[in-house]
Amino acid sequence: MRSMSGYGCGEARAAGWRVRVEVRSLNHRFLDVALRFPRFCLALEERVRTLLERRLQRGRVEVHLTAEPTEDLPRQVRVDRSLARAYWAAWQELCQALGPSADPAAGAAPPSGEPRTAAGARATATGAAEGAAGAGGTAAWRPGPGEVAWIAQLPGVMEAGEAEVDVEQVWAAALPALEQALGGVEEMRAAEGQRLLADLRDRIARLRGLVAGARERAPQLEEEYRARLTRRLGELAPMLEPVRLAAEAALYAEKVSIHEELVRLGSHLDEMERLLAADEPVGRRLDFLLQEAFREATTMAAKAQDAGISAAAVEIKAELEKMREQGQNVV
Repeated sequence: MRSMSGYGCGEARAAGWRVRVEVRSLNHRFLDVALRFPRFCLALEERVRTLLERRLQRGRVEVHLTAEPTEDLPRQVRVDRSLARAYWAAWQELCQALGPSADPAAGAAPPSGEPRTAAGARATATGAAEGAAGAGGTAAWRPGPGEVAWIAQLPGVMEAGEAEVDVEQVWAAALPALEQALGGVEEMRAAEGQRLLADLRDRIARLRGLVAGARERAPQLEEEYRARLTRRLGELAPMLEPVRLAAEAALYAEKVSIHEELVRLGSHLDEMERLLAADEPVGRRLDFLLQEAFREATTMAAKAQDAGISAAAVEIKAELEKMREQGQNVV
């Protein structure tokens, strides 16, 4: 028998990656998996789910995976040249609109506020003049190093791209880390399962004692019912035939008999013992048997109009309810 509660963690290094995995498991009717992975590891989710289904069967399972490269990954920087030209053209247009004092050829500083050097201004002005002469007096001013540095800082001009990740290399480290974490979960589940097993067996033994006590009392109860009914019918109808009175009394005593309920309760307890000894998931079947046994105890209490039987039925139902609470955590 195994519990559904467990925790395990694992860490591994392989193929240039260091991966750490934490797995938590709680009780749940079915297998409910929640994965928290880095975005570049999302392709591994299906493999992890398949492994969890094979190893854990039931429970609310949370898996937290972190992955870090042990060496620098190749990265790319994207340059939007058309956007850079658009920024520069817009600044030129703004300078011309503001008048000669803001003319780029006159050495106006870029919006960063950092003044250009005198040499840079002269070089820019010279280039602008030469360009203007060659193009009929209308030429674009070519930016110097200072202006290029300013444009490069503007939004969208230069952006670092995502590092290229080979998920197979990540999986090479993730799989042993996950196996290690699942091993810890299974070990904790097995230890908790043994404690649950001992508790459930103790409660079954107490239930057998209560059922045995009710079984001893049941024949006496039927005789008392029969005698009481015969006496009352004799008082109410002295003219009735004795044979008819005896038949009616026997029929009523059979209706209030709890023999069948006791037999079914004993059968349910035997089946529970068999399930507890099985080396397989038994949680759902155990829960079903507990519900059936609870129903038999309720019927027994309703049929037996006896304080002793009613008290036994209440204790049986209390034990079954405690077993059901424990059984909710059984795989």
